[in-house]
Amino acid sequence: MQNNKTTTSHKMRIKAQKITVDLKLLLTCCFLFCTISVLSCKSFFRPPDEALKEDLHNYQKDLLFDRYEHAAQRVHQSKRSQYLAALRSIPGFKYAEIEFLSQEPCGDLAEDENSEHCVMVRSALHWYTDSSPNIRQTQVLERWEYDESDAAWYLVQQTDVSAP
Repeated sequence: MQNNKTTTSHKMRIKAQKITVDLKLLLTCCFLFCTISVLSCKSFFRPPDEALKEDLHNYQKDLLFDRYEHAAQRVHQSKRSQYLAALRSIPGFKYAEIEFLSQEPCGDLAEDENSEHCVMVRSALHWYTDSSPNIRQTQVLERWEYDESDAAWYLVQQTDVSAP
């Protein structure tokens, strides 16, 4: 009888150890999953000012390397197809350089009162076409707005401000 109790007790200890190991493995997997999720969503934690620098840099880099589809991802969705059509309307159009000139908050220019993250960016666009390799320059004033739900900046308006 004592032997039977010992065997049962031993089996219960083994079962308890197995449950403990399974629980530790499950908790470790959950921890790793959460850590990876947080790290992969780093843009969620970026402050808007830091995100603006990165988003502008990536946008300009995409334009310089003719990755217009990628650049268009930084254009507000309501203007995206119009933006791509304008880029494709000039055959052989290419950017040679994009020069950042200045940046300032929209201030009174903000269209809606909830738009606390709005920036006006002035840039000089140096461009050419395959048929005319002379580099031309256009200055633009761009309105960028921060979308908190996407944790990203979007180009919502671009105006040519070159002197005639």
